[in-house]
Amino acid sequence: MEPGQLADIPLFTELSEEDLVVLGERLHDLEVANGDYVVQQGDLSYKFYVILEGTAAVEREGENLADLGPGDFFGEMGIVGHSRSNTDVVATSPMRMVVLVGWDLRTLMDQFPRLRRRIQTAIVDQPEGLPTEP
Repeated sequence: MEPGQLADIPLFTELSEEDLVVLGERLHDLEVANGDYVVQQGDLSYKFYVILEGTAAVEREGENLADLGPGDFFGEMGIVGHSRSNTDVVATSPMRMVVLVGWDLRTLMDQFPRLRRRIQTAIVDQPEGLPTEP
């Protein structure tokens, strides 16, 4: 993904153009059809997802906990906490995302303190009742 496109994603707006080039080299594109599971409860958490287009629902045992859309991200809590997912994330429309594997996310968080702060803030600001790993 091109640095200019990454700069439009809220999570990455504070990164320099050089940082975005490095990030873009590690991201992988993923397309998901409406109704497909992106993450299932009990899955090992080793991927970090950023939604570019489309929507998803975060569910636990059939109960909707949150709705996600462009600019939202998930998977960080399981990677940082080395845990399994305790929710399902289901596409509620066709989706286009970028994905980082866990070791790349951890490396980039070490390399780019601004990215680390944004992700840590999201973890701390997680609304009450939402899972620790969407």
